[in-house]
Amino acid sequence: MDLFARFAKWLILPPISGKRAIAWSIAAVAMPTVGRALVDGAVTGIAFIAYVPFVLLSAVFLGWRYAAIVAIASAVIADALFVGVPYALVEGPTDVFGVVVFLGASSLIIALVQTMRTVVKHHGRPAGAVDGVIFSEERGQAWASWPGASYYVRLGPQDQVAKMMEDYLAQVELAKRLNRAAQNSRRSAGASAQLAQAECDFPNG
Repeated sequence: MDLFARFAKWLILPPISGKRAIAWSIAAVAMPTVGRALVDGAVTGIAFIAYVPFVLLSAVFLGWRYAAIVAIASAVIADALFVGVPYALVEGPTDVFGVVVFLGASSLIIALVQTMRTVVKHHGRPAGAVDGVIFSEERGQAWASWPGASYYVRLGPQDQVAKMMEDYLAQVELAKRLNRAAQNSRRSAGASAQLAQAECDFPNG
């Protein structure tokens, strides 16, 4: 599976929610904060850049709501710890400019990921795809793709999809049996009609 197909699958998968989402949101703010603090003595002037990748990851895996929370929390912590006077918020033009640029960039990232998520979810089978379906499973979800396609379509939870496919195959098999029975019945009826016609053509003797 190429990188685009895997990224598309990440976008189609339901975002992490509940307590796991809260834990990952805290980690998405804490990890860059610790990393930036470790180089604080040697690095200056890039208080917000360490948080940008984690806003992107949050938008992909947690959804836009948690990503927005991560972005706002990151802006507050970065400004309080790494810009100007420690533990002071928005005390000068540098703080204002940095916070505005970071939140603006984060908003663009979140909006872009959300747009791509919507597009991928509603993306159907490519017109140039050849016959045949490729099924796969990841994180409990069933996926389908086609030879020549660069993305996968989420079908739903694996157990539900498997049950529906079993029902579908059973219905197909039943339809085949009924079709064969109907064909045999028509053949029998045709043969009986031909026999009756033959009997009528010969006089009783």
